Amino acid sequence: MMSQHPMLRDARLSRFPLPVWLAVPLAWTVTWVGSFTIFPLLRLVSVGAGLLLSGQSNLSVQELVGHYLLFIQLASFAGIMALVFAWVRLVEKRPLVTLGFYGKKWLSSLALGCAIGFLQFALVVGLLVLTGQISLSLNYLSGDALAFILAIAPFWLLQGTTEELVVRGWLLPTLATKVSLVWAIFISSALFGAMHLLNAGVTVLSVTNILLDGIFCALLLLYGGNLWLVGGLHGAWNFVQGNIFGSLVSGTPADASVWTWQPVGNLAWLTGASFGAEGSLLTSLVLLASILVLVYLFWKKSDWSWQDFWQRPPKTPFQSAKTGKSID
Repeated sequence: MMSQHPMLRDARLSRFPLPVWLAVPLAWTVTWVGSFTIFPLLRLVSVGAGLLLSGQSNLSVQELVGHYLLFIQLASFAGIMALVFAWVRLVEKRPLVTLGFYGKKWLSSLALGCAIGFLQFALVVGLLVLTGQISLSLNYLSGDALAFILAIAPFWLLQGTTEELVVRGWLLPTLATKVSLVWAIFISSALFGAMHLLNAGVTVLSVTNILLDGIFCALLLLYGGNLWLVGGLHGAWNFVQGNIFGSLVSGTPADASVWTWQPVGNLAWLTGASFGAEGSLLTSLVLLASILVLVYLFWKKSDWSWQDFWQRPPKTPFQSAKTGKSID
């Protein structure tokens, strides 16, 4: 039964269960407050750059910091992750593993997620090229540019895993202790979409695509059973999108890329315009197809039923398999 899914089961270990009306704004607040980590990181890098370029102009320091700004932006997600960890350990008083960090084969799960993310976005690119919406030209990469691309990959994994941690690892199971799984998936995915409303070039279609991606990642999380899978997918999707194919990543430029991405169509709802490929209707089709594949895989499973997604969570005390204690 879906109620015995490890993440849904272990969310009930929380010593501080939250109602829906409080869990959603808390997830938003944690993301917003944690993002302020970028300011001490900027200061630290600026001081380091000043020491490295001692005696040179302030403009040189600003140029160096600006060159590595994407690293700083992505590294700041560590602050969000730290806040989630602190909440779970100090307030809810449950192990961090219950956020979805299960399995001894975590590295293979992470790699599988990366492969899925790569294939998904490669399919989007293929459709955009075949329909004449974009052109791609291979860049000549200097040693510095290649080093930049290779070095940024783990930072994208940090960013992607952190967003999945907040929305899918913590919020979705927390909501599923109070409402049906269908509602938990929809609400958490809607928040995921809302978190991108202030991005450059945002459109109704781009937010809809992010919501669809949220639904897909939620289903993949439930099917795969751990957070490593969706963390790898999310990080790889962004890395491949920006630093391999050169598209804007939710409106954000990725600086160095293997290919140059050039929209050639005149229909923004197909090219994605200034939001990047995530704003394209063709991305919608890929995500809908991905969701249908997972629905089919769930249909083939014998240990669950559709009712598991629609029924309200049990109100009876849950007994932890680890401690043997009952959780109200």
